[in-house]
Amino acid sequence: MTRVLLRLAAVAAPVLLCAFLSRISRGRSAASARRLLALFPEKARVRRDGAEYVIPSGGVAAGEIVLVGLNERIPVDGEILDGSAIVDEQALTGAEDPVRKIAGDTVFAGTLNIGGPVEIFARKTSSATVLKQIADLLRSSGKSRDTALRRARELLGRAAVLFTVGAFAVLWLASQDVLFALERAFIVFVASFPFSLAAAARSALDAAARKATAAGVLPKSRDALIKAARIDTLLLGRTGALADGAPEVTDVAALPGFFEEELLTFSAAALGGSKHPFAAALLAYTQPRVVAGEVREDIVRHSDGEYVSLRVSRHGFIGSQAPPAERFVEAEGQGVCAVVGGRAVIVGTPALLKANGVDAGPLRRMCGTFEDEGKMVSLVAINGRAAGVIAARLNIKPYASETAGKLTEAGVSCYLLTGGSARAAKAFSATAGILGVLADVPRGKRAGGIARTKAQGREVAVAGNGARDVEALGAADVGFAMGGSPARSDIYLITGDLRLIPAVIELARRVVRSLKRSIVVSGIFAVTGGALAAAGRLDVRAAGVIAVCQVAAVMLSSGRTRVLFPADVNND
Repeated sequence: MTRVLLRLAAVAAPVLLCAFLSRISRGRSAASARRLLALFPEKARVRRDGAEYVIPSGGVAAGEIVLVGLNERIPVDGEILDGSAIVDEQALTGAEDPVRKIAGDTVFAGTLNIGGPVEIFARKTSSATVLKQIADLLRSSGKSRDTALRRARELLGRAAVLFTVGAFAVLWLASQDVLFALERAFIVFVASFPFSLAAAARSALDAAARKATAAGVLPKSRDALIKAARIDTLLLGRTGALADGAPEVTDVAALPGFFEEELLTFSAAALGGSKHPFAAALLAYTQPRVVAGEVREDIVRHSDGEYVSLRVSRHGFIGSQAPPAERFVEAEGQGVCAVVGGRAVIVGTPALLKANGVDAGPLRRMCGTFEDEGKMVSLVAINGRAAGVIAARLNIKPYASETAGKLTEAGVSCYLLTGGSARAAKAFSATAGILGVLADVPRGKRAGGIARTKAQGREVAVAGNGARDVEALGAADVGFAMGGSPARSDIYLITGDLRLIPAVIELARRVVRSLKRSIVVSGIFAVTGGALAAAGRLDVRAAGVIAVCQVAAVMLSSGRTRVLFPADVNND
């Protein structure tokens, strides 16, 4: 009976130790999830049919107007419609300094409004917020589906089983005693089986998930972190990743026979239905606005001999009375075609003008001047004739050069991914510290460009906007979404801070190194313990001790990820 209990204890001890240590890790993740969910306010104030109602925060529907006052937590992910606020996002992103938010800015559920009252347009229900997704990730199982990791565990497990079977066969043939052979084989199995590998992988991935989410990073799954470790090429979208805010229109140049005001008027009307950042910039530039100085309304002669009414101040053109666009067609990544006031208007790339039978040759010199300055350039054609060029400047996000330098040091090649010309892309990328360029790859065709890059044997990541760059994010090995929706990305960067990308890659690589270290440590214990047991140097108690030591060593090795995580970049 004693011998039976000893055998049971030899197997139970490492298994129970694995379960205990795994429970500690899962408990930490579950506690983090509970702390996040506690940030949800119980009640929310909404405006319905002009009246205010107080309802449970879980009852807020997407599309509703939510009212948030001073020192109240925001109940939904959404966009500020009216008012301005100072929002404490530390619980969600790790940022110590509150962030000022104005109309049009995105806010997240669970953050604290320490500024003035605001009206928020709810983009998502409480069950689909970023906060809820982080909590779900932390509460989910840490089991990884990564093929390489699974194969390593299976290989060591099968090796232990085969070694045990081989030891049994050799001992049986040598002693002709089945019971003796079974007993020794059992000791070999206990000493050589990798009990702790699965638990160690869960522990390392749980710790990495907690660190990532605390810094404002939402991995779609734990396997996304493992995939990020293999990245050697990063493609950064010009407007989706590198641009700080919307473009700003800076230059308008018209060919002889056209007026600059005319280009602005009809281009703005044609782009009214587009969601491209350039369209927003042009509409903002041409919106009538209050300016100092005298405002007058002039009647300006159109190039076709007709007249158009323009609102003009002594500071320049500030708006027009153009009719709405008709027959609006948007060619993704190239521009738009529309009919405005009976005139066919095309705003976009040279390829779009050429596809519509317009000779863009007269505009090349104009384009070259602006492209050398790294500006976005849109060509304008009216009634089948090249009319002029509108250029916009993109401000680069802070720390872009620093991020590119860190990625290069980490062995990751950075490329600017854009639908613009190579000339403009090279000038823009040089200011961002990025040497490589993938130009003339418009949205709608980026999956093919990414596939060609992957065909060169590269592990490709794409950083872009979660709403506009869905195609590119889905085609990459790893997609980093910066703003927009996290639905189609592998890793969502809540704040859009570029510095988080090298931090995530470093975390992922340290997790993988930790897992590899666990496999090596487990293998050393398995080979040593199995060999000693097969040679008769171990009894069942000693085998159990070796198994427990293997579990402790492997789990300790995997836990080192927590102390090696890069510094929280949000608090620099």
